[in-house]
Amino acid sequence: TPYRPTDSLRLLCVSSSEPSWIGITIQLNYKQVSEPHYRWSSTPHEALTILRREIFDAILIVKDVNSENDSLEVVNILQLLEAMRTSGHDEPVVVVINQLGDEEWAEMCQRGCDIILSERNWNTPALVPSLLRSVKRNELQRSNQRIEAANRKLSVREKTETQTIFTHLQQIIHDRELLQRETHSSEFPEEVKDLY
Repeated sequence: TPYRPTDSLRLLCVSSSEPSWIGITIQLNYKQVSEPHYRWSSTPHEALTILRREIFDAILIVKDVNSENDSLEVVNILQLLEAMRTSGHDEPVVVVINQLGDEEWAEMCQRGCDIILSERNWNTPALVPSLLRSVKRNELQRSNQRIEAANRKLSVREKTETQTIFTHLQQIIHDRELLQRETHSSEFPEEVKDLY
């Protein structure tokens, strides 16, 4: 489903060099995301510091193959993902990287991120569709979790109410039996009735 024109996205972008925001902004505008808000981090450590203070809709991690100073290696990306998930961050993550081994791919998938293999870095045409799909999927998961939590609460409440009604009905039956016994015990025996 396309985004409504009023939608905006808060994105944390992790890459060794700051991207040119023009390409991704144009792609997002084309998909009717009118006000993207970007925050850039050059290192995984800095990204974790930012995540402690701010909330984001998604996180983009891009290994810049065109930069000679790119210090963002696969091991750093995996450590960042592990630290994020361990500290409770469930934001969708999209990783753009030029190559990835099977084991590394499996590890990234286990940490719940989407992967784009591309030499084009921030300019890959797959970036925005993957990003929006990840965000939408995350929203649906959160919505399902809220519905499940509400259903559990409702189930507990209904169980409690049913137990209360059952206890009340048992008390009514018990009181009625007591009342019938008292009524029978207060009657005169037949011999005494005949005398009167």
